[in-house]
Amino acid sequence: MEVKTSSKDASLVGKTGIMKVEELEDKGDGKETVDLPLVKTKVPTEADISLYKDKGKATEDKKLSATTRMKVLKEEGGMAEIEIVDGADITKTGWVEKSKIKDE
Repeated sequence: MEVKTSSKDASLVGKTGIMKVEELEDKGDGKETVDLPLVKTKVPTEADISLYKDKGKATEDKKLSATTRMKVLKEEGGMAEIEIVDGADITKTGWVEKSKIKDE
């Protein structure tokens, strides 16, 4: 998510992060709500799957742990371009085999 406005702390505007869908609810105050794009988070099906720099698997970037959380940016053939959504490698992108990721 990205903070678009804040009545409590203006320094939060523009900041990005992750929050649970359950934490988003209408306060019932009559104000308009903003439709938010929701992303399905994926995780590896096993430990140490390869993250490649290219969809042709010519260059391996690193191994991903079984707890790596990611979102799919696009799919081509048996590969998925992903972006890591938390941890030390947040915002890192690359390609993984589609068969080696699943819904969180």
